[in-house]
Amino acid sequence: MPELTLNVIIDGDIRNAMKAKNMVVLNTLRMLKAAIQNVTIEKKVPEISNTDIYAVVRREVKKRKDAIEIYLQGSRSDLADKEKAEIAVLEGFLPIQATPDEVRQVVIKVIDGLNNVKPKIGEVIGGAKVLLGDKVDGKTLSDVVKAELARLDQP
Repeated sequence: MPELTLNVIIDGDIRNAMKAKNMVVLNTLRMLKAAIQNVTIEKKVPEISNTDIYAVVRREVKKRKDAIEIYLQGSRSDLADKEKAEIAVLEGFLPIQATPDEVRQVVIKVIDGLNNVKPKIGEVIGGAKVLLGDKVDGKTLSDVVKAELARLDQP
């Protein structure tokens, strides 16, 4: 049996949300589907890979997190709650994320493997991304790398 692509899973979830009349899930998945379609058109391919879809989902989650901050600053907790519900739907399509401790262990392993007195942040992030793949978002990885490199700078 061939592996299901995320596109097929999303289409099925859209159908299920329509049947259940769950408008939050339905609207969120429709927006996600449109974002995926935009990337597909941009790349000029018939269908994008699951890795590309993960990137789209991450981007959509980040947009909503940024919106939550803005809504909370403007005392609009109702709109922030709506964004939080959308994030919950979107995160269901991401692979299980590595914990900060797991990320830290991989970063330390990469730093040790570079054998540099002062490794560059880009080298460490690049090496860690290869090992972690889709299991970590860029912000978490960047924060952990910066913290570990700062720890190395201290005598």
